[in-house]
Amino acid sequence: MYGALGAAVSSIVWGRDDLLGDAARGVVVGGTVGGVHGAVNESNRKSTERARGAQADQNTQLAQENRELADRNRQLELEKELLAEIGPDNTEAVRKLIQCDHQGAVLAARRAADSKDEHFRDAGVWIEAICAYDRRDLSTAHMFYPRLAALDSKTETAEDAELVVINLTTALEDTRESFGLARRCK
Repeated sequence: MYGALGAAVSSIVWGRDDLLGDAARGVVVGGTVGGVHGAVNESNRKSTERARGAQADQNTQLAQENRELADRNRQLELEKELLAEIGPDNTEAVRKLIQCDHQGAVLAARRAADSKDEHFRDAGVWIEAICAYDRRDLSTAHMFYPRLAALDSKTETAEDAELVVINLTTALEDTRESFGLARRCK
């Protein structure tokens, strides 16, 4: 993050040094007042062009830095919410799932099975089902649907659970895409 800002500052500083160099070269080559005047005018034109270019570069770099900061803040807010809602093991599982580490996600979700919090335990089962569906292991995913229907009072049937898993997997893919990752794992 600071690298982009540092590069922008460095560009501006080095640009100023180059502008002084152009003026000095104009004085030496011209050797007359006209030459000095031409060099200064050219230096001013280049200075303006470089300043515009440096400003555009700086604006581009600052915009990128702002996007990175916004992404990081969004990640931190999401993680904070997830910790409260589904617990640390499942939060880790979600992070791993977003990064396409299905094995790590399943292991973390299974650790949530030892939680004293029922919501954390249930969330782990949902995450395992999403992992299976996301990696296109539909037979394993189908094994979770009856269990999910039994866990969740809003999900009456295995078919309802399957639709929820499909929707959650789509949300997972959208999340990956919002972070600049591929929607689907390879």
